[in-house]
Amino acid sequence: MSHLKILLFIFIFIQIFLTSRSFADKSLRVAFTNWPPYQIYDGKTRISGIVFDVLKEVERRLEIKLHLIKLPQNRMLTYFRKGELDLEPAANPTWRSAYKHLSVYSIPYFQVQHVIYVRESTEISGNYVSDFKDKTIGTKLGYNYDLSIGKAFNNGLIKRKDSQQHNTSLMLLKAGRIDGILVDRQELRYWMNKLNYDSDNYKEAYEIGPSIDVSMRMHISQSELLPKINQTLGEMLKNGFVDRVIKK
Repeated sequence: MSHLKILLFIFIFIQIFLTSRSFADKSLRVAFTNWPPYQIYDGKTRISGIVFDVLKEVERRLEIKLHLIKLPQNRMLTYFRKGELDLEPAANPTWRSAYKHLSVYSIPYFQVQHVIYVRESTEISGNYVSDFKDKTIGTKLGYNYDLSIGKAFNNGLIKRKDSQQHNTSLMLLKAGRIDGILVDRQELRYWMNKLNYDSDNYKEAYEIGPSIDVSMRMHISQSELLPKINQTLGEMLKNGFVDRVIKK
């Protein structure tokens, strides 16, 4: 082997080593909002939830440091826009359409399905969003809803009643102060169990479109990490890790 080839081999080896180390030494600023059961924190120090378990596994497999920053929804969006966050761990391009120039997305790793949930004793139901005209529906503060339900809120066809979390919406529903709530099924089960509500007293009145893919949203400045994130999430989906976390 000529000296030139030896030098070239050494150069390539060093570049691969440095690239590997630079990724392993990465520290990402990760937004963590309170969205039970996907993202949970108790207002003090404890952090848990489906997304948290996925993040910890990504951190372990990629040997990167994820610095979790607990933030309310609106402040999280501001921090991301200013480049003060690197990763939002649960997002959808439609939800964040205003920030598409700042965002790149991983492969989806779970789905949410929104439904309108009402009291069993009511006659409220529908086959179309327009069937809920003039009804007051409990929603989550800071969230922009997609598809026809979002348009119905925006044009005033349906009245929107915001709460910080859906436990408040469920209490308002139980008291008859709102007509229904718009909630993801997994989130609904979580809060029904927390409040010890009898599910027989409530029913689904309408399924809001197809299920929605949820991905990790990375700031465009970190886009070089996306292939590794996608590879890792793909492996976790294939070996059943994500399904086990959701079902536990």
